Amino acid sequence: MVVAKKMLTRMACLALIAACGGTAQAQNVLLNPSFETAGAGANPFANWTGFFFGPNISRTNFTARTGAFSCKFFGQFNGEYNGTGIVSPTTNVLPNQNWNAQAFFLHVVGDALAGGNFAELQVQFLASNNDVLEVWTVRGLDASSPQSNAMTTTWLPGNIAATAPDEATKARVIPILLQPAFDAGAVYIDDVSLSNAGTTNTGMINPGFEFSGGFQTASGIRSWSQFPRFAGGIFTNSTLPRTGGFAGFMFGQFSGADNFNGVYQIFDATPGQLVDAEVFMTHLNTDPITGGNYGFLNLEFYTASNVLIEPIISNIALTPADPASPPISVTNPVPLYKQVQTSAIVPAGAARVRMVVGMFQQGANGGGIHFDDASITIAAAPPAFCLGNADGMGGVNFDDITTILGNFGSSYEPGSAGLGDANNDGSVNFDDITTVLGNFGNPCE
Repeated sequence: MVVAKKMLTRMACLALIAACGGTAQAQNVLLNPSFETAGAGANPFANWTGFFFGPNISRTNFTARTGAFSCKFFGQFNGEYNGTGIVSPTTNVLPNQNWNAQAFFLHVVGDALAGGNFAELQVQFLASNNDVLEVWTVRGLDASSPQSNAMTTTWLPGNIAATAPDEATKARVIPILLQPAFDAGAVYIDDVSLSNAGTTNTGMINPGFEFSGGFQTASGIRSWSQFPRFAGGIFTNSTLPRTGGFAGFMFGQFSGADNFNGVYQIFDATPGQLVDAEVFMTHLNTDPITGGNYGFLNLEFYTASNVLIEPIISNIALTPADPASPPISVTNPVPLYKQVQTSAIVPAGAARVRMVVGMFQQGANGGGIHFDDASITIAAAPPAFCLGNADGMGGVNFDDITTILGNFGSSYEPGSAGLGDANNDGSVNFDDITTVLGNFGNPCE
């Protein structure tokens, strides 16, 4: 039974418009963050590389937030959706480290962004083989943003608080301007920073699957690693959210053979702790899972050197026999989700627990699974019950007999160690007095 359902979360600035204030206090790992040092050859900036270098990217002293220079972008005007930006060198990271990134954006009257143009800051996390695992973004400037003029200079901050996913080994930042076609305007960028905000991996990130991992990234859902990497059948979906605007969604690989898909997060754990996990699952009545397909919720324990400790705690969570939810409508505003729970005690030798939300596809059987509102709680396991300890105070003595007499006739759920229930059978009666006498003097250590 899952005995705790409070969701642990790490707060992150994920809004498209910057909402977190203040720069990070930790040291900025970026070199030449305000573009004061010129580059060599076609590169305008030292310690930055770029894409689509040319006259549309320049180091300028027209305006600067600090120092004498800033970076100026404008689009490629090629009639296609295009991006112009610069890339920082990668910095080493560890899974579950928190990183803060910031950049300041400005545009000016007479050459302000127009139409669908917008500038954003990206933080990308990469694996050791340079697979892009996740992209975190914040929009810093668009056509609706305040414009600077000769009298007023308005630098707008874009802030990201990002967490490195499992398997991440490095990160980089990318200020970029996106131009849909021929929309006009230029953006100035200054004072870009990336700093380590520490490591914590005891709480869940993106539990409602509201944020995607980014276009062409190894995981379709932000902060949830997935298997297999780059699987196109795992993503966020707005069709059937239980809460919020999105849910997670997955379907099988349709390889012709039995296969597994899944997403997971990993958390620190200590032997003896109690782990409670929960997720909600459903399937759509126009696309129900069929045949031997099923959804599952797993708890997997690993040593500090990442060796799996058997057995895996598995709960087959959703089968074709479970009712399918109709699409959300005025008459059906709340989708039909099944609550799925599992729990386990962290075994000896374990240092981490992996919570997996997944799907098994049998052959070519069809259907997809929607999942939402995941949670995990990791807490100290309840102390072992001590026979004769009726008052829960430690030690078996005359105080326990007094507690039995004061609660005589009470009933509890068996195993709940209610007051007076010296033998933990759920009833307070003469058997409890016998239990106290038979264990009298036990220190219950």
